[in-house]
Formats: sequence, structure tokens, C-alpha cells
Amino acid sequence: MAKKTDDPGFDLTVSIELEDGSTMECAVLLIYSAGGKEYIAIQPMEQVSDPEGDVYIYGYGVDENGAPELINIEDDEEFDMAIDAFDEHLDEVDFFDTIPEDPNC
Repeated sequence: MAKKTDDPGFDLTVSIELEDGSTMECAVLLIYSAGGKEYIAIQPMEQVSDPEGDVYIYGYGVDENGAPELINIEDDEEFDMAIDAFDEHLDEVDFFDTIPEDPNC
């Protein structure tokens, strides 16, 4: 699911399966800890240079084979906590200044 990319602005991408069965390639923006758990923030590749673009937050883990795993967050309180922690990180860093203006450069 996760793979290295040749794009100089992103070290890791993931493909997520959508409800219609198609897949969407996303850049990994951040893997972070909050409340004793790991989370991952990802953004569709076509939106990576847009600070107003969609960002998806998932639980993050590693399966028994050592492969990265995205975990749906079912609990609303946990989801709010994960979003708050991501927002705090954005407040600490001017995050979107670190993303290349043209993701195809």
C-alpha cells in the first residue's frame, strides 16, 4: 500500500481504495503520535500544493509483515483528538511552505 515515490517533495505515498472500488494516490504529509496512538495525515496527489485541499486522517499501524497499515478511526472523540493534534502541528510549522509548488517538478 505505501511506496516510495520519485517525486522530490514526497518520500512516501499511499494508495487508498475508494467506495466505488477505484484507488487514489495520496502523499503522506505526516505520521504523528497523539493520545498514545499513531496517526497518519495524507492528501491526494493532485491537491498537494493546495493548502485548502482535502487532508485525510487515519490511524496508523504496521501489520504482521511489517507493511504500513491505515486504520479507520470509528470513534468521534478519538477522531477529534487526532485532528486537533494535526492542527497543532500545523500551527508549529508552516507546513505547506515545505511542499513544492508544482508536485510534478
